[in-house]
Amino acid sequence: MIESGRRRNEGLVLMWVVVLIATLSVFLSALLSGWRQLHEQARRERDDAVALALAEAGVDRAIWELRRTPDWPGVEKAQLGAGEYTVQVIVPKDRDAERRIRSTGIVGRGKQYASRQTVEARVRFRVVEGKGAAVEWKAWTRVRPRIVYSKEEAK
Repeated sequence: MIESGRRRNEGLVLMWVVVLIATLSVFLSALLSGWRQLHEQARRERDDAVALALAEAGVDRAIWELRRTPDWPGVEKAQLGAGEYTVQVIVPKDRDAERRIRSTGIVGRGKQYASRQTVEARVRFRVVEGKGAAVEWKAWTRVRPRIVYSKEEAK
């Protein structure tokens, strides 16, 4: 009789161990899933910040190029670090000394996820005797970020 009670207890302990392992497995998978989502979100935020920095670098390059060549049209695609940027220089018809610079930084092109940030700046150039062109900032605007989630949209 003592042996049969002991077997019942062993069966009960085995059942508790199985339930404990199953519960720990559920908690562990939930923890790993949450960590993965956090990691993905951090990567996307990093890519957005890099894309914005690339767009700002495009504006800086445009100002540098426009000081050297006032008719510089922009650049279709320039690689820099982890991404690329494009720059458009728009000259309004009624304002000869003013330029509108639109630069877009792109990170992650060709991957599942791509981040695209656009910055637009309005600058006015004036010629300073003996020093060349000087730049006066009129406005600096961050255009609404556009996040691309598929490979086809990133092209």
